[in-house]
Amino acid sequence: MDALNVLINKINLFMKNNILHTINPNKIYWWFSLSGGKDSYTMALAVYLWYQKYNYVFLGEGFFIKQWSDNDDKIYKHLCNNIYWMPVIMVDGITKTNDYTCYRPGEQAPCANCSKVRKEMGDQYILEHLKKGYYNIIARGLHLTDMAISYLWRIFWRINITNFAETLEKGNPFEKLALENDIYLAKPLCYVREFECEQFSKLFQYKPICCGCPACRYPSRRDIVEETLRLFFKDELWEFNVKGIDIYLNRTNASCIKEISLKGRERKCSHLTLEFADYSLKYWKANEKKSLVDKLNFNSTNFLDNIGCNFLVKSNLYHIDDFFLPKFFSEAPLYVEEKMMIATVGPFWGAIGYHNLSKRNYAFQLQEKIYGIKIDQLWSQVTPILQSFYKEKEVFNYENGKENYFIFDCTCNSTGNNNNRNSN
Repeated sequence: MDALNVLINKINLFMKNNILHTINPNKIYWWFSLSGGKDSYTMALAVYLWYQKYNYVFLGEGFFIKQWSDNDDKIYKHLCNNIYWMPVIMVDGITKTNDYTCYRPGEQAPCANCSKVRKEMGDQYILEHLKKGYYNIIARGLHLTDMAISYLWRIFWRINITNFAETLEKGNPFEKLALENDIYLAKPLCYVREFECEQFSKLFQYKPICCGCPACRYPSRRDIVEETLRLFFKDELWEFNVKGIDIYLNRTNASCIKEISLKGRERKCSHLTLEFADYSLKYWKANEKKSLVDKLNFNSTNFLDNIGCNFLVKSNLYHIDDFFLPKFFSEAPLYVEEKMMIATVGPFWGAIGYHNLSKRNYAFQLQEKIYGIKIDQLWSQVTPILQSFYKEKEVFNYENGKENYFIFDCTCNSTGNNNNRNSN
């Protein structure tokens, strides 16, 4: 199947499972939360094309919340130029975002609080412009890859995946909100992979544009998790092999969705580039206290890193009696995936594969003792390395007279080279 039919079929499955048996599509007024990225664009266009295919009357509009910079005016113009089938409104949320997040430059991006601002302002805007006589449905772009990353994140921190999957509320694809009787929340992309969104948007020559938020330089914990873990999954349909996804799909009446999915690797825009990973290795080594490491009595050719790698790929738990030497200390060649894990979790990242929690915690405590950086669920250990990374780049640029040398390309155009296992 091609990217267009895959999206329309999955939107149709979402509609059949959640809406058609209770709501007439002609009586829906859609509200699309748009960001400028490929996912929200795909969501809005795919729903519109579904209406065309099945001869329903589409009614709706998009809204863009201006939050971070004057560049938002450029994003709004970009959206208006590309979304022809409905009006797009810009809502000014800069003041509320600043007040709510209290963000200071150089900190980790406050994505959770930023999202809350968008939700509150979006809900308020819709309440003020409610379409009487229609089912008002707010559409948000959570997709299947988002769900897979959520499960992987929790596997990392030893959260019970079965319980999480069975009680997960945010995964519900359609539900009535408490705001008003005729306002609903929908996730039309609940069966759609991020790779499929990318392929679909390319069919229509859509070029994503970055919102200019702090995550472009100082990514949130979710960005860090997603950009790191995705490198480990070589399967062209890897999301379906993540423990817990089967429970989620059964709950959403789509257990057979794999059969109508495109094959391909996830390749999102990476803010943590391989250049950053290489810099991080130097950063860790520069802070390494050899005398302490020598006292650990490493005496095995097996690497702690391999334990973590197997754990992520196969979700295996390891019973290990010995503490193995991390590959980081051995001067052995490192794969891109290993470099990125060391950059984001540290040299002892392989400890995540330990079944013995006391041994796992000991490994992370050892890392904190050696390097002075604690691993936490906010992944805040990445921020000081990023700050050092940018500082070094700024010095390099100044000395070489190239002030604009180091600028992230935040147009979010995905490029990847699967042969060298890198995707930056």
